[in-house]
Order: sequence, then structure tokens, then C-alpha cells
Amino acid sequence: MKSILLKASAGSGKTTRLTDEVFERISIGGKFITALTFTRAATTEMRSRIVEKIAKQEEMPLLERLRLVMEAGRVGYSTIDSFFYRLFAAAGFAPKLADEKEQMELSREIEILFRDHATQSGTAHKLIMAARILRTDIDALWEALTDERTHERFLLDMARLNDLDDIMKENGVLRNRLSSLGEKAKAFSDRVTPNVNRLFINSLSDYDDFISKTVATHRDLENYTSLGMKIAWNEKTYSELNKIFKDYRETAEKLSINKALLRELAVAFLCGIYIEAADAVKNEKGLIFFQDVRRGLLDLDGLTSFERPRLMSNYFSLGLDRTEHLLIDEFQDTSKGDIEILMPLIDELLSGRSERGERSFFAVGDWKQMIYGWRGADRDALESAIGKYIQNGEITESSLEYNYRSTPLLISFFNELVAHLFDGKQKDEMQKPPKKVKSFDGITEANLVELEKEGSSEASFYSAIIEYLKQKKAEYGCSWGDMAVLALTNNHVQKIEAELLKCGIGVSAVKGRQLLSTSEGVAVMFFIAGVLAKEDKKNFIAAAAVSPLWKGLYGNIEDIRAEFAQKFPRPFGLLAVSSAIELLRGKIAATILDIWQEEAQAFFSENSADVDDFLLRMYDIRFNVKVPEAEDSDKIKVDTIHGTKGLQFKQVFIFWNEEERESPFYLESEKCHVQFSSREMEFLSASESKIAGKILAVRETNLARLRREKANVFYVAATRAVRTLTVFLPKKKNENYGPVHQAVLNAFEKFAPVGSRKEICSLSVTADNLPSVKIWDVPPKHHNEPEKYGEIDPALISANIKTGIMRGDRLHRWLAKVVDRNALPRAGELNEEEYKTAIRFVQRSDISPIMFRPGKIYIEQQISDQESFGIVDRMIVSDNLVTIIDYKSGSMRGLRQKYDEQLRRYTKIMKTLYTRRMVEYHILSIDI
Repeated sequence: MKSILLKASAGSGKTTRLTDEVFERISIGGKFITALTFTRAATTEMRSRIVEKIAKQEEMPLLERLRLVMEAGRVGYSTIDSFFYRLFAAAGFAPKLADEKEQMELSREIEILFRDHATQSGTAHKLIMAARILRTDIDALWEALTDERTHERFLLDMARLNDLDDIMKENGVLRNRLSSLGEKAKAFSDRVTPNVNRLFINSLSDYDDFISKTVATHRDLENYTSLGMKIAWNEKTYSELNKIFKDYRETAEKLSINKALLRELAVAFLCGIYIEAADAVKNEKGLIFFQDVRRGLLDLDGLTSFERPRLMSNYFSLGLDRTEHLLIDEFQDTSKGDIEILMPLIDELLSGRSERGERSFFAVGDWKQMIYGWRGADRDALESAIGKYIQNGEITESSLEYNYRSTPLLISFFNELVAHLFDGKQKDEMQKPPKKVKSFDGITEANLVELEKEGSSEASFYSAIIEYLKQKKAEYGCSWGDMAVLALTNNHVQKIEAELLKCGIGVSAVKGRQLLSTSEGVAVMFFIAGVLAKEDKKNFIAAAAVSPLWKGLYGNIEDIRAEFAQKFPRPFGLLAVSSAIELLRGKIAATILDIWQEEAQAFFSENSADVDDFLLRMYDIRFNVKVPEAEDSDKIKVDTIHGTKGLQFKQVFIFWNEEERESPFYLESEKCHVQFSSREMEFLSASESKIAGKILAVRETNLARLRREKANVFYVAATRAVRTLTVFLPKKKNENYGPVHQAVLNAFEKFAPVGSRKEICSLSVTADNLPSVKIWDVPPKHHNEPEKYGEIDPALISANIKTGIMRGDRLHRWLAKVVDRNALPRAGELNEEEYKTAIRFVQRSDISPIMFRPGKIYIEQQISDQESFGIVDRMIVSDNLVTIIDYKSGSMRGLRQKYDEQLRRYTKIMKTLYTRRMVEYHILSIDI
């Protein structure tokens, strides 16, 4: 059986293929199969899919199907977290693996203990001094400490912690040196030109002021022409001043690196204290986090070990050395640590057949959907680890070519998007629709909407988005529940949600609403607190309970409180809390009450604490307790792009407000991560020093990685769309856009030059019942009809332009003869290149469905109303739709405004003539 690395683009049937691979292995008698996923939901789906597949094998004898069901039950389905935890626990006792809620609950305790240690351990003065040097505060330094990325990063920086005191001292020395050089330069102020004073000497007040000025981007004053073209730099005064500048610049460069190291090591110092506090709390609670599991497995043999004998002994302890087949879902999300832990098993599987028979490795995923780099996902690590097996043919690379999720029109757009977003092999990873496409009644389209600022405020973006959503809901005839708005950040999500709610439009998160973000969820908390909280803690609750907002729901809360005091012993536990919740049954949605009951059961089964501790826990884990939305909910879904991976929606709207934020990168020469401001990078780019060159090179590599991941994020967002996709892009006056923003603009320019491409889909129109096609003669030409290209001044037409015009005319004449896609005209007057271009054009998957729609076809048709006149290359009129087609040869660049105007004019004419039919206008580029 082949070992395969399968690339599965969005909507290509990855889960189906994974199910088929498991089925194939149990069918041939595979006994020890391990299937790893990244989520419990994926594991559950894989289990159910394989049983469904077996049940559908109706031609198979019943006993054989029962055997396969039993074998499927023996497959080791597992999340990668659970699989690693089993390995970790193999050597003996291991603390319980904390789930997301428990981690959230512990985070508060860890932070309290950490702050106490940080301020009382005798090291606070060092932190205050570092913060003062960096011109920030301690809160800003420890802000990111709960982030796992920070911990992993600082493990590499810990070796430099002993240098922190020396770096702080060096910082002072370098600043004093800059101050001295600044004073030295001022001594020349009365002997130099005003420009030199203003642009150079006055910028030397301190490091930050100097870095912010243009002079810092020069390595020699003589090259800074703004100082003056006639300055004699070889004269003593200016020569000395230039020397001071170079000295100042060299010192400032050292200070920029010093500051970067100081900032990183100050946080690394805090991180050490945070990790100690976290370990103390976890040990007290008998819990462990997943990152501890991964780190513990890697520590068994040391971080630099290659063969990992101790780790392999854990595999043997669990009998996992007998594994015959290993399958991994979403391979692109594996981290370097994950790969290092799995490689001993993968190496064993790929070493050949075992005594029991065939062995194999199967991994499926998509590099274009690798959006968890911030969690450690590492493409280079996986490619490096299995590259040798791919080169020698032991692992075969393959791909899935069909997209079963989206409409053919959207698939064509995704292909255009891939060509502009990615490079290398990914640039050529195109998809196509399956032979049998699921049809529906409605619209499929891709739209680009550019948003304008009002002054410097972005507030107008959000109101414009909501107005557009209302318009499209009416056009599509869909419910709000069919629509999803995806954004880059939680901040953008919250602003869109607020605008929707302001307009009275219900909103839901994709994976449900937070319990305490609902009024009913808060009502239950208030009620429990009002009835059961301690006397000294209920004043606010009591006041709220008797307010008009709650009194009708709660009744007399004091009477209920007295009843519970007599009925249940203190401290109030599960029975009292459960009874209080049940009193609200019939007044509050059952879903909300059931969630409260489940959380109470989980809390009191493991704790002897009272109701106050329970309510505090519910607050601590509020972000992780979700109220699921009903499938038929009529609330629009709004969420971050990361939160929607793996999902799909009929109508998708993306708000892409791209900001290029950098992350720290590891500088080998300093054995530490560093990060610089954009001004500092401009300053360093003018330097000729070796270390500056290294910083620039490593930073560029880091930027390329971040940009690649951002391209992946947009690709994931776009490919959630089933029927329609709209992209909102903020417009800038200077048109200086981020790389993904620009790639999207370029994709639309190729795919839909006017910013939109649309098709009408119908369940009633199939290949068997297409309406007959009628060809209408070209109408006589009016005496005042303009000649094509007649608006061009003959004096301006060069030979190249004439050649292009003549080529375009020939292509247009040939296309005028095209009626049946299965009986295309001969080349005629077209040369070989032109004929190939024309054939390729009409056979394109995004062109053919538009050109050969059912209806009456008009060629070179004049259209006019009382105000306007025009000629269209092809027009198709059906019962409910008028399709206007204009062919364009050559480049479309720079013509968008012209065709926008033409679109509006022609559409207006046709809507006047065909008042009850939809009108679509398509500009089809022959030479794409």
C-alpha cells in the first residue's frame, strides 16, 4: 500500500478521501491503524463517516459488513493532543490534561500569583528600570505572557538572561555617548548653513528624534542633497561635522540593537517568573496543559536528540510500535515539535513491511490553508522531515483536483486568486468543478467593493458594509442566516456586530454566542447570585433583582432566598444551584438552562467549594461557554476568519483591512529574538555594517513567512463561499496596498474587470430541457452609428496599435459566427495564434457557461433608449434574464473607469426595454 502526502484544496472532499483510506486499510485486514486529527469534531466525523460508508456497501454480505464495523471500532481515532498525552503518561503517573475551560479558569490564578512574585521577589526594581529605559510600563511588558508563542520564543532567549544587567548598563553608556556627540555637533551651529542646522544638528536631541528624521536614512551627509548642493564637504567644518554624523550613526545603530535585546530579555525575565507561577498553580490543581505535554515528550531525550530512544520506549510501552498504518488530517497545522515526536513512528512505518504485512503513512492537508503559524505550524519542519522519503519515492505526492463545495464561477475566481496570491508550486494548484454540478435557483457571483473613508475615520466602512448586506439579502432572496461576514480581527468583528445590532439585525458567532453575552445567560447568573450568594456580596444583585428589568422574571427574590436558606444546608452546593436553575424553567430558554446545569454538574463533581466559587468560575471561563445557534437561525453570522476554518456558508462577505504587523525574529549572532520599528529598519537599511545586513536579511525572511500566512488566511476566507463571495477592501488615496490586498485587486482585474461577475442558476434548466436557440440577423447599420475605434485620432494610431485593432476585429468577426459550443467555426481569416486563442477562450470553464446560455442570441446588436446608444457584441435574452456580453482583446489595464460607465449605460438601456427581467453585463477578456 502506497504512502501518500495528499494535497487537498478547499472543498475537494478531504474528509471523504480520508474515510476511503481508512476503509481501504480495514478492508485488507489492517489491524493497528492510528488516525490523528486536530479537533474532537473532526475525530467524531471520521468515526461516523466510516460507519456510514460500511453501511452503504449493500452488495457486501451482512457478516462482512459487521466484521468491518468491528474493525472500524478498533481504529485508533484520536486528536493529536490526546495521542501525545497517552505517550506522555506511558512512563507512569501524569497529571490530568486541562481542557480549554480549565485552562481559562487557571489563568486568573496564575496571573495573581505571577504578579505577586514579580513585585515581591526583590526583582521589581530591575523590571521598573527596564520599563523606564524602554519608555513603557510593566503592564505592557507582561501583556503577552499568557500566549504560548511567547513561552516557546523565550525558551531560545533564556541563555542571554544573565546579560540583562550588562545590557541595561550599556544602554546608559550609549545614550550618554549620543548626548555628547549631539553637544559636539551644536558647537558648529553658527558656522553652517540653516539647512544643516535644521535637518541635521537639531535632530540630535536624542535617539528617538534622530531615528524619526530623514537624515538617519543616509550613511554620509555628503549624499544628503537636501542639506545643500554647494556645500564643500572637504572643508574642515563640514568634514568634522560629517565625522560626528558617522560616529553618531554608528552609536545609534548599537543602541537600536541594545534596545531590541533589552525589550526581549525584560519580557523573557518576566516569562520565567510567569512559568514558575503557572507550574505552581498547575501542580496544586493536579493539571497539565498541552504545551507541557509536548515539551515533556521532547525533553525525554533532549531538544537536540535525533534518534529519541526514550520517546520510542514510550511508543513500545503502549504497543504503538505495532502500528501498521498512520493517517494524519490537516498536516499543514503540525508544528516542529509535533513532527519531532511523530517522526520515530513515521520512520518505523516507512522502513518497509513488518512481519504482519504492509505498513503505510498517509497525510492530507493543504499548504494554502496553513493559518496557525502563530501556534507553531511549521511547513519547513514537515518538508525537511519527510523530504527524503518523497525524493526516494517512499512517499508519493498527490492532489485532489475537484472542488465539490463552490459553484463553477467561484472556482474559476479561486483559481485566479491562487495565481496572484501564491508562488512556487502552489501557484499552479488549480481546481475544477466536478462533472455533475449541484444546481440551485438563484445567483452565483464574485464582487469587489472598495470602501471610502470619511476624512481619517474608518467608521463609514461599517455603515457601508451593512447597507450592502441589506441590498444583497434582498437580491438573493435569502435569510440572514445564510449570510456570513468574516473579518481579520476581533476588533473588526465587534464593530461590524455593533453596526448590525444598531440596525436591528440579529447576530450570531459561527460557533455560538458566549453564554454571558446573552441577556438570558446573565439573568440566570443574577438569579443564582440573588438567591444563594453570601449576604455581604448580594447588594448589587438584590438591587438588580427588584428593578423593573428583572422583577417580572424573578418574582420576590427575598422570599425565594429565605425558602432556600431553610431548605438547603450551607455552603450551598450542586443541589441548591440546580434547584435555583430549575425555578427559571419555562421563563428562560431550555438551551440556556441546560448549559448552566451541565456546568454546575461539572464544577461540583470535582470541587467542594460553594456557589460563590461556582459563579466566579463561570465568569472566568465566560469566553469558552457557548450557546449553540439553531441550524435554521435567521441571524447573520459574524466571526474572525480563523474561527471559520473548515466551515462553509452560502453567501460570504469578507472585510479585509490589511495591516502588516511584524513579529520578533531570531538573530543568531545575538542568540536572541529581536524586533525593530519601521523607522529603525529604514535607518538600518542605510548601514553598511555586517550585523545590519544580517538583520535586514533575517527580517525579510520573517516578513515573507508572515505574508505567506496572510495570503493563506485570505484564501481560507474566500473558499468558505458556496454560492456568492463579496470582498470589501478599504481604498487608499496613495494606493499603497499590502501584498494580499494588491493580489486580490489584481485577481479581480483579470477575472472581473468591472468588479463583479454574476451568473443566474436554475434547477429547471438542464441539458435535456434547454430552450431552443434562435439566431437573429444583424440589424441594418444606422447612418450615424460610430465606427468601432472611431474615437481614436488617426494621427495617434501607431503601427502596433493598428496591428492590435486589426487582430481584435478578426477575433470579433470569428466570435460573431459562434453559436454552438460543439460546432465551432473554422479559422477563416485568423492566423494560428489567433485561432488557438479564440478556441481556448470559448472553451474556458468561466466563459462557456455565459456565452452558451439558453435564449435568443443577438449578434452585434444595437441598443438604445431616448438618451443613450450602443452596440453589444453578443446578447442573450431568456424568459427571466438578459445577458449582455462585450468581448475585449488585449490588455484591460487602466480601462476600468471606462467600462464602469459603459456597464451603467447599457444596463440602464436594457432595463428600460425589459422591465421584468434581470440584466447582467459581462466584459469577457479574450487574452487572459
